[in-house]
Amino acid sequence: MELSPPEPPGQEQQISLLSLDRRMTVMETKFDLDRESRTRFEHGVAAQLATMNGNIVSLRDENTLKKGTIRGIVLVLSFAGSSAGAGVIMLLKHLAAGAS
Repeated sequence: MELSPPEPPGQEQQISLLSLDRRMTVMETKFDLDRESRTRFEHGVAAQLATMNGNIVSLRDENTLKKGTIRGIVLVLSFAGSSAGAGVIMLLKHLAAGAS
């Protein structure tokens, strides 16, 4: 493989304007495609993040609702238990007072 000696100053090969324009057009097209690809990717990721955020909010709401329901059930049962317990004690007192 032979290397050609460098051209003397002032006699370098000149690139024609048409060739340069074609190269620039190719590069601009490549950059445009890269930009479009990045934009599509960013929009896709943003949509997935929004979906995930919605799912997390939904799960959090369901969890809060379940906790609230359980607290309500416990509160009702404790209230019913205390009322029933108080009623039984009063009944026993009444029976004890009547029997004596």
